[in-house]
Amino acid sequence: YYYIKPQRVDLGIGIIPSKKLAIGLDYTFIDNSESKFVANNSSYSLESINENVSSQLNEMHQIRAGIETRIKNFYIRAGGSYTTDSYETSDVFSGLQGTSIGFGFNKADGRFDLALQNLQRYERVYDYAPVETSSERRSINETKLAATWTWRF
Repeated sequence: YYYIKPQRVDLGIGIIPSKKLAIGLDYTFIDNSESKFVANNSSYSLESINENVSSQLNEMHQIRAGIETRIKNFYIRAGGSYTTDSYETSDVFSGLQGTSIGFGFNKADGRFDLALQNLQRYERVYDYAPVETSSERRSINETKLAATWTWRF
């Protein structure tokens, strides 16, 4: 079998009001309920799986914004994003919130960049013993520090 992804719409705008400032805004839309599995041969059908996909998945919206400024050879930037939950039952997962900050240094023979990224969401966790006894919201918080060093020959 193979998987057919739904159509995707990406819109974006970038503004550079001066040589020292850049601002960007992006939007993405995907209707995940339109995803389909297709069989390689006709001996079996994936219609029941496709019905489950259609009933359990929903539209996904994502918005991202960022700003960067340059001071001589130094770059400073910050950004944020929000992605909606694409499951039909929205009480299980929350949307995904992201933030990032970073700075870089650029010279003729190389570049160094350091970024701090954070992603946060909530999900509902269920206890089973042997039946569902309770549920609680749990925060998932992921932070990454990324460093990049490149040089030119």
